[in-house]
Amino acid sequence: MKIAHVRERTAPAGTPWRLAVARDDGASLWLDLEEARQGLVVEDPRRPHNSPLYRQPVTTLDDHLARGLRVEALAEIVDGYAAAAEDDEAVLHAGDLHFGPPILRPPGIRDFYAFERHVKTMWDRRGNPVPEAWYRIPVFYFSNTSEIRGPGEPVWAPRGSAELDFELEVAALVDTPALDLEPDRA
Repeated sequence: MKIAHVRERTAPAGTPWRLAVARDDGASLWLDLEEARQGLVVEDPRRPHNSPLYRQPVTTLDDHLARGLRVEALAEIVDGYAAAAEDDEAVLHAGDLHFGPPILRPPGIRDFYAFERHVKTMWDRRGNPVPEAWYRIPVFYFSNTSEIRGPGEPVWAPRGSAELDFELEVAALVDTPALDLEPDRA
């Protein structure tokens, strides 16, 4: 399931993000999860009594996870929703959307030093070998949570800076508690 925070490209500044799911493999059509949730409740008013997913609005992924719900729970809306008509308000066209950050207010970001060649290059510059501890423990630092950007969002240079160092980071959202997993399950 491909999930994104979206808003219309023509939306006024400050318009809240909405949570949407790609409807097709090419991600050209998206389903507004709150619009779909409301439609499903109208279709069957018993839904809020049978599932916590229907008791409150679907706003952001941050809110969804904070309520203790898992990402896979959203599949209940996606699988249960059939577009009513060509002009269904729950179905959004990718070309009309601005995509935001995957998590709007992450409580923390751990940036791991995971690639040996990268770590070795940094230690070589200092004239030292990679510390033995790097091979034994998952070394990371807490990154700046206020600087998460969505696709195409601008990155501003701090005042007085002469150059910027851009670095692509790949993140994973783990919404399943896990402890001492076997490598093939991790």
